[in-house]
Amino acid sequence: MKIATGVEMLEIPATIQGAQTFIYPTLIWDEKTTILIDAGFPGQLSEFRRAIMEGGASFERIDKIIITHHDRDHIGSLRSILNELPHKASVLTHEGEGPYVEGRIPPFKATLADAPDSGSMSAR
Repeated sequence: MKIATGVEMLEIPATIQGAQTFIYPTLIWDEKTTILIDAGFPGQLSEFRRAIMEGGASFERIDKIIITHHDRDHIGSLRSILNELPHKASVLTHEGEGPYVEGRIPPFKATLADAPDSGSMSAR
């Protein structure tokens, strides 16, 4: 969905808890820079390629990726997107998110889900 010239809210299909829905990462670009904000769930590379092309931009021109936080629906396809680009792209995130985004620390919510009494925490 076009927000403004060079700003596209991408509509990426997703299945969450068995229900079909969408996530909405954002792409911002001009003639010099293409910035993707958030990288969706794992396995969504082809959906990102399609949505970016339909939005009028080029996947191959992504040179920066901003990760707002390390939830699975924001970092899931980061590695595959980076691996598909023909050049090295910068990944930008808050310094506190860095260890999670880089995979050095397991995601906080995944840690909660693995806890023995996490049932009461699952809605958070």
